[in-house]
Amino acid sequence: MRIGTLFSGIGSPEQGAKRVYDDLDLVFACEWDKYARESFKANYKIEDKNFHKDIADMNGKQYEGKVDIVIGGSPCQDFSLAGLRKGIDGNKGVLIYEYIRIIQEVSPPIFIYENVKGMLSDKGGRTIKEFVQAFREMGYHCHYEVLNTKDYGVPQNRERIFLVGFKDSEHYYNFSFAPKIKLEKRLKDVLESDVDEKYYLSDKMIKCLDGRGDISPGYKFKPTDGEKNANCLTVKYGNYSTDTYIKVKQGTKKGYDIAKEGDSINISFPNSTTRRGRVGKQVAQTLDCACNQAVVEDINNPLKGKTKYGWHFEQNVYSENSKCTRTIMAGEGSGSRAKVIQEYRIRKLTPRECFRLQDFPDTFKFVVSNSQLYKQAGNSISVNMMEMIFNQIEKSRHQTTKTDTLF
Repeated sequence: MRIGTLFSGIGSPEQGAKRVYDDLDLVFACEWDKYARESFKANYKIEDKNFHKDIADMNGKQYEGKVDIVIGGSPCQDFSLAGLRKGIDGNKGVLIYEYIRIIQEVSPPIFIYENVKGMLSDKGGRTIKEFVQAFREMGYHCHYEVLNTKDYGVPQNRERIFLVGFKDSEHYYNFSFAPKIKLEKRLKDVLESDVDEKYYLSDKMIKCLDGRGDISPGYKFKPTDGEKNANCLTVKYGNYSTDTYIKVKQGTKKGYDIAKEGDSINISFPNSTTRRGRVGKQVAQTLDCACNQAVVEDINNPLKGKTKYGWHFEQNVYSENSKCTRTIMAGEGSGSRAKVIQEYRIRKLTPRECFRLQDFPDTFKFVVSNSQLYKQAGNSISVNMMEMIFNQIEKSRHQTTKTDTLF
């Protein structure tokens, strides 16, 4: 299978294609960012003459008849719902025209395009219609749909529009995106067991996120993953609490959302009073370029070689070892209060965990800084989505009677 990629990033299409095609041939790639180019070259073999830097300077005609599938997604910032919504008139949005030009020049039997779902509503829906019409005028028949990474086996809530175009009409009619599957994997299934202290949130950061307004966000509760009984029974000045969650403040009438063990918390703009949807229930939220996401981690999953802990739970009356309660100490000034060290911690996701949430294997080589790795993970297409689409293309290929004219 001969593929070419545009806005190649760190090579998500290449990863997905390798899982489906034994005879994969990477004909060309194109990536502007120098750090993404470093990561790409460290993980894939490609001749320098076929690794283009600027799509505006690329001549696609040299690859006409030499590529079976072209894949890529132009920069999404101008289409993002979280951005300024400049859309197709933005500096990066206009790169969509370069994508169209390359498809016209290469004229592959199939192309795949990916972008944020905000593209659907840009200019009142005209952008996507005009985009698809441009390909129809080239003779392509197009499927497009908003798909979510978490619906195909990876615990990241990431919605993206995928468009697949076919020159062959029969191939087009035989193609469909795969049905959704039940998500079995949870966020905590991709977490590393040995994490450096630098990833753990400071008390100041956690206080900004705390939806209860207490000085210490840890003394009152121990979160669970929802599959256990309450892990602690606490008493403070005669008031009992069986909270098994963290209250994370957000800009809603309620004022907070609930985070349990294994949930993700968006930590961007922690002082904001208007942010919503900070908590991901056993899944990561959409990775962005800074990976401003944390995870609630059970301290009973020990960190190898780590001795620094943080908060204490005063008057915690639950014993993990005995599975029964300690004596409740009701006196405010008593020196005999039961006290245990921190039962949970909140930390930022590591670069490797972010890559796992984009379904990259651990064999993927890291050759740039963590800040660049976060950016690369956030900009990437989810590998599992590319694998699904390639598999569906193969299914439709074997159903049609015109495969010899396609490949």
